[in-house]
Amino acid sequence: MRGNQAKLIEQWFTEYSQDGDFVYEGRPLPYTVMAPAKARGRIVFATKPGYAAQAIYESSEYASIGLIGRYGLPCRFDLAWIRDVAAKHQLFFLGDMDHPDLMIFCWLRARLHPKRIEHLGVNDAYLHQLQVQLPDSFIMRCSRSERRSLPVLQKAFPDLCKTVGVNCARMLEQGQKIELDAVKSALGAFTPLLRPLIASRK
Repeated sequence: MRGNQAKLIEQWFTEYSQDGDFVYEGRPLPYTVMAPAKARGRIVFATKPGYAAQAIYESSEYASIGLIGRYGLPCRFDLAWIRDVAAKHQLFFLGDMDHPDLMIFCWLRARLHPKRIEHLGVNDAYLHQLQVQLPDSFIMRCSRSERRSLPVLQKAFPDLCKTVGVNCARMLEQGQKIELDAVKSALGAFTPLLRPLIASRK
């Protein structure tokens, strides 16, 4: 089942890899990697690694958080080293609340199994924990290819609503999305972006 979900996502990214939203370039795209300071910490896989890296850099409370980041769907050849890096750590996903990033999360969850990866955000719980209010102007319309991908996303990600929450799931169905950029802009800083990860340990 997991293999079928991952293949469905790979096929979609391959078909739409040139449209700018579903980036699938294989190995040429570089990764950003930061090791956590503890032997057993937490690692965030981020589709916008610059945001997570800046948050880690700005706050000493994030020293136990590591980072693996890259834009677009990862290459299958990279799964082995991602497993090795994340082996002793809890793994979390941070990305936009849009079709491409949610497909990337679903793909990682399937391909990294039995290694567990949890969806940190952007989702309903994440926004609630940050107590952030997004103006209507911060909520974007999905592109045509994103809207067309909704049935594929729902098929590959049967627990989508449970994972992102009722409000975010409804927005996707209405052709709307929330990018991490909007959350950062509403907060006015990078540091809070990883705060829900720290709060969950208390």
